[in-house]
Amino acid sequence: MTDKNIFAMEQYILELEARVAKLEQALRVSADKFSKAFYESGAMKAIARYRDGVLIDVNESFASTLGFARDEMIGKTALELDLWEDLSQRQEMWEQVSKAGFVKDWESKVRTKSGEVCYVITNVNLISIAGEQCVLVSSNNITRRKKAEEELISTQVLLNRVFDSIPQSLIIKSKRDGTIIEVNQAFLDKNRVTRSEVIGRRYLLQSLVANPEEVDRCYEILEKNGFIRNLEVRFDYISRGESRTVLLNVVPIDWMGEDCILIVSNDITELRRYQSEISRLDNLNLIGQMAAGVAHEIRNPMTSIKGFLQMFQEQKKYQEDRESIELMIEELDRVNDIITAFLKISQKNDVQVKSMNLNECIGGVLQLIIADALKNDIFLETQLEHTPEIMSDKGDLKQLVLNLTRNAIEAMPSGGTLAVHTFEDEGGVNLVVRDEGNGIPPEILDKIGTPFLTTKENGTGLGLGVCYSIAERHNARITIDTSPEGTSFKVTFPAGAI
Repeated sequence: MTDKNIFAMEQYILELEARVAKLEQALRVSADKFSKAFYESGAMKAIARYRDGVLIDVNESFASTLGFARDEMIGKTALELDLWEDLSQRQEMWEQVSKAGFVKDWESKVRTKSGEVCYVITNVNLISIAGEQCVLVSSNNITRRKKAEEELISTQVLLNRVFDSIPQSLIIKSKRDGTIIEVNQAFLDKNRVTRSEVIGRRYLLQSLVANPEEVDRCYEILEKNGFIRNLEVRFDYISRGESRTVLLNVVPIDWMGEDCILIVSNDITELRRYQSEISRLDNLNLIGQMAAGVAHEIRNPMTSIKGFLQMFQEQKKYQEDRESIELMIEELDRVNDIITAFLKISQKNDVQVKSMNLNECIGGVLQLIIADALKNDIFLETQLEHTPEIMSDKGDLKQLVLNLTRNAIEAMPSGGTLAVHTFEDEGGVNLVVRDEGNGIPPEILDKIGTPFLTTKENGTGLGLGVCYSIAERHNARITIDTSPEGTSFKVTFPAGAI
């Protein structure tokens, strides 16, 4: 070998030694970085043999999180340490490692030394150490996050239950596009719709009511003020075929991170009816007290006047005025009838209730009803079903039936049909008197039963006042169903004793 070749060989050896030194230095740096990344990491890290799952090494975070010391874990398997809460999760994870060589973001439950369950999210990779195939496990403890999520879900479930259990109708609408995000069960029940028919729609209320202008008025107020407070609105619901009075409140809310409005409608129809009924009864009581106080004082001079007129009627010198005298006597009798009705309203304790049958009572005045109907060219239709006896005053009950049927006859044109129906239901014993008139105007309906309120040309407005007074004395209730096709008065008596 020449000197030149020897020199070249020496240079090659020096370069090779330099490369080896650099490689060793890189390996030491790499090992140092791995050691720091493994042992000093806040994440839970472990190395296990792939063939049997024995832990070769774990860092402090892995051991302390699970409640062990490092030397308690090294050399043992996860099964021996009883780390798995659900063994099926272990099986699935190892199958995926075997198939793909790695597992990414695997969420599972593990058990600590004390038996407490933790949630972890894990990444697993196959590595080789000194020719041994191993797995590098890196996990993060997400127990707090999972518990927070579970609490949030639990809170959401509770909120949904509370939302659905509220008896007022609730609607949540998006401010962005006006779509309905959520409604409660009370809204679905009251409007007879399903959730799928509601969620995602925009102009829902306008399609549910027959007077959408009321809805438009509400939105105008909302747009102007940004909210609605206790706005009383009357909606004519299509599905129910009735009008309901609601107290409307609309407030802005944040729902699941979205700007929305909460619409709360509280149905106060019954409250308003009760208030109207109480007001009407108060008026009846006041008028009744007035009647009781002045009736006798009026009747005494009337009796004297009538007596003198009857005496003048028999005298020859007043024969030319006989027709005028008869007219005055008739008018005095009419005034006396009004006073009698007045006293009927004031009557409280002068009733003698006893057990009686409603149908038999109607039968006792049926000829009078037939005569009134024939006189006015009205057809009479009766449907008297078997009913239990009720506690009532016979005179009051006859007066009630006659007043209701005469009102019905006078409300109809010739050729109409008067229907009288009795039956029993869960509410009690019912008397229904139905006419085929033009119905009661809405502005009059709430005032029905008020003395002197009448739509008849020659009426006194006392007939229905007497009916309501009789109903009150017998613990009965009167309900009205009216439309342009006719009106029904339904009187419901409690069965048996009052």
